[in-house]
Amino acid sequence: MGHDVILPTLERLGVDAPSDVSVDKVATRWFAAFSAAVQDSDVTAITAPFTDDGNWKDILALTWDLRTLVGKEAVTRMLDARLV
Repeated sequence: MGHDVILPTLERLGVDAPSDVSVDKVATRWFAAFSAAVQDSDVTAITAPFTDDGNWKDILALTWDLRTLVGKEAVTRMLDARLV
């Protein structure tokens, strides 16, 4: 293994938890934006929410393989190769 994972906590991201957020609305908005970015092959938009050390768990989604990509750079390379 050998990888220490630091999760993107609110403190690490430098933000406070808002008190007036609808989880359903946020998830719906995120999924709509993500789907549009995939349809448009917009790798920049897809990877924008990733931290530099973020992971992508691909379970037959884009590669027809089971794989975990570590780091925004690796995710970007995979998406550039798959979204043509």
